[in-house]
Amino acid sequence: MTKFKKKLISCLILISMLLIILASSVYADVKSIANGQFVVEARSYIYVPVTFNYPTQSAKIIGTFRAAGGKDDIKVLVLDQNAMNLFASGNAVFTLYNSGKVGSGNIEVNLPGNGNYFIVFSNQFSLLTKKTVQAEIYLHTEP
Repeated sequence: MTKFKKKLISCLILISMLLIILASSVYADVKSIANGQFVVEARSYIYVPVTFNYPTQSAKIIGTFRAAGGKDDIKVLVLDQNAMNLFASGNAVFTLYNSGKVGSGNIEVNLPGNGNYFIVFSNQFSLLTKKTVQAEIYLHTEP
């Protein structure tokens, strides 16, 4: 094998390794944050906390949900920490996402920055009927 061919092969290997490193740094990360079935009692809500603390990345909450029971409806909200504090106190809040009362839906919410967020499944409007919710929701981050 000539010197030129050896250098060429070495360069190709180096370029391949650099491409692999570059591709892995661009790769998006997906983390499950609510996956499964759960019950939300009448006049109640449950929430799933989501913490996002990656200053060099962007993030969004994506997924689907479906409710069963009564009129097959649920209200899903995505709130930041301040809004969650107000919501827990019974106050009106600014939401990043508000499904309204629906039987099913898709969530896709870009998070505005680092912090604590909450996915709220509210059945507060139902006086007597609990709801069974099936959800598959993920935190999607990328550089």
